Parts: sequence; C-alpha cells; structure tokens
Amino acid sequence: MTHWPEGYGRRVLAEVDSTNAEAARIAAGLSGPEWILGQRQTAARGRRGRPWVNPAGNFAATLVIRPEDTPDKLALRSFVAALALYDALASVTGTETGLALKWPNDVLLNGGKLAGILLEGIGGPGGHLAIGIGVNLLSAPGREAVEPGAVPPVSLLGETGVRVLPETFLEVLATAFAAHEARLTSYGFEPIRT
Repeated sequence: MTHWPEGYGRRVLAEVDSTNAEAARIAAGLSGPEWILGQRQTAARGRRGRPWVNPAGNFAATLVIRPEDTPDKLALRSFVAALALYDALASVTGTETGLALKWPNDVLLNGGKLAGILLEGIGGPGGHLAIGIGVNLLSAPGREAVEPGAVPPVSLLGETGVRVLPETFLEVLATAFAAHEARLTSYGFEPIRT
C-alpha cells in the first residue's frame, strides 16, 4: 500500500484546460511541490505543442517543483519522471513485462506508447518546473490521432486488462517520483542513469 509522500501537495480538478497551464497559473503561490490532476483536460498538449488526446478515465497530471538547479540539471527530471512512471506501472500491474523506456519522454508497453512526459519552465530562470505526465490508463487514441511515423498508442487496460483510476495511479506515481527525486538530490544523477 502506498501513502502520499510527505511535503508534496495535491489538487484534483474535475476539468482544466491543461494541467501544465494550471501549473503556470498557480506556481507563484506555491510553498512546495504540488501535484495537479485533471480528471478532464480540454486543451491537453504534448511536446512541441502537439495535441495530446486525453479521453475520460486516462491520467493527466502535472507536478510543479522549484528545484535549485541549473537548466541542464532541471532537464534530468525527465529521467526521474520516466523511472517513476515505470515503477508506478509495474506496481499497479504487478509486472515489468512489456514495459520499456524510450528516452527522454515516453514509456512504452508491448512496443506501443503508453505514456508521455512534458517538461516546461515557468517564470524564467530560477522559476518553477512543470512536469506534465499523460498515461493512457483506460483507452488510447486511434492511429488517425497521431502523426505519421509515431509509435502507435496503447492503453494499460487494453494491453494488460488492469483497470486503475487516475487518483489511485496519482498516489502510486507521486510516491515513486518522491523516491527517485530524493535519490537524485542526495546522490546525483549516476544512480538515476544506472
């Protein structure tokens, strides 16, 4: 059983344009790291401004943090997020079979794209970092919704038969992220790379 990680805030919104956009709106008022879960996103996006299809029941969340790091070290949070996603998915399915990381920002299941990660700076140098994470928990967009040549999307339910609620997945993911983040800040990047 997981428990919410100490020192991390949590907000769950019934609807939001984008959890990363919400992160930008609230970052200045935060006193610590905060997870934002959107049950429904109306303007979700991926890397390079690409749309992210996010049907109801899928996972869309952003972690807002303010690490005291240089921009090159901030980018390492993509690896931390990928490892946390991998661990959370292995935890909810009970197996690592079929899971793979496609650096720097995708988690694959049985060769299909299950999850994506989007890092965005907020507020310029010394500001916050938004780590947006989308996971096809319940359903995956059709091939027509992704660009040609992209890894075909898959869903956790479709590939494993495991059904998990977004709020349940958030708790497992937040716990895994906190553990990897603590490892990064205590021991540097080498244990994350390994």
